[in-house]
Amino acid sequence: HGRRAVRLAVELEPTEDDRTSSPAVYGEHGVPHVWRVTADPPTIRVFALRDGVHQQVAASAHVIAHAPFRLQVDVGTTGRVGRPARPR
Repeated sequence: HGRRAVRLAVELEPTEDDRTSSPAVYGEHGVPHVWRVTADPPTIRVFALRDGVHQQVAASAHVIAHAPFRLQVDVGTTGRVGRPARPR
């Protein structure tokens, strides 16, 4: 498994330490996508690697991702993960 093997990192309830240090670590290793999931409020923060830095591109309780793969996630009221999104 090379550097490109990890396409998505997901952090559940990241600590303050994680919020400040992990984006740099993921960026150094070329992880292109990072999601941070919090329970209160139920939110998924979506980050994409751009020019070597992770930038937040979305934040919602319901996410339909197209990269790095198609996936639908809903943490709104139930905190459950949904079915993969259907192609249009």
